[in-house]
Amino acid sequence: MARIFITGSSDGLGRMAAQLLLEQGHQAVLHARNERRGREAMAALPEAETVVTGDLSSISQTRSVAEQVPLALAARAGRELGGDLAEAAFAGASQAA
Repeated sequence: MARIFITGSSDGLGRMAAQLLLEQGHQAVLHARNERRGREAMAALPEAETVVTGDLSSISQTRSVAEQVPLALAARAGRELGGDLAEAAFAGASQAA
């Protein structure tokens, strides 16, 4: 199974996608805009590996998110320097599946 980084997974469609992927046996690294939302995400999906936090509308926080993503996932997903992080992560996870 794949390890997948899911942006916006603290609520809504992102959380639903994470739940479905976890139920299918994948490993999930969650994302939340801030620490509070991150704690809520992990409480809702305790089987997730971890949660990384940062507001992706901010360049500096997007860089911080990229640094928080586990190295194995970052190596697979972060192929394009300066590309859209969420798109790169999805593409990397899709190729690994």
